Amino acid sequence: MDLHDIVHCIKAYLFSPRGSQGKPLISFAAIGLLQDSFMNKYDYDIIVIGGGAAGFVSSKLASGLGKKVAMIEKDKLGGECTLNGCIPSKALIKTSRIAHQIINAGRYGLAIHPPLDINTDHVMAHVRSAVQQVYDGHRPEAFQKLGIDVLFGAPTFIDNHQIQTS
Repeated sequence: MDLHDIVHCIKAYLFSPRGSQGKPLISFAAIGLLQDSFMNKYDYDIIVIGGGAAGFVSSKLASGLGKKVAMIEKDKLGGECTLNGCIPSKALIKTSRIAHQIINAGRYGLAIHPPLDINTDHVMAHVRSAVQQVYDGHRPEAFQKLGIDVLFGAPTFIDNHQIQTS
């Protein structure tokens, strides 16, 4: 369908004879044809770049509104907060607070007998476990169940309407 056909369909709808209830007598098939020519032009209504917290929220919101959504992540879902920032740092802060409470347990009426030995050999394993636990809640399969396609690779704009991943 080219521009001439589209204009013809619009004119036919606007200027077609009206029935007894004032509605155009033209079939709505022409309107459906118009919608098909525009609505199915792209693979997605929205493409979210980045699989972090903001990408999660925006892709779920758009999908919930009935949009066809793709989310592109160049590495691993979760973003900076889950993988390198918020979650690991909070796990370390919690561990240090617990160690501080143990060292200062005497202030709370608990007897600590020297030598006090706090072994930190497994702290980073705990941090990695905390990150993994959060990541497991945001696996690609969870988004796919919501109708969101998760694509991996570095996105590159080809033009105003196309993105490719490498």
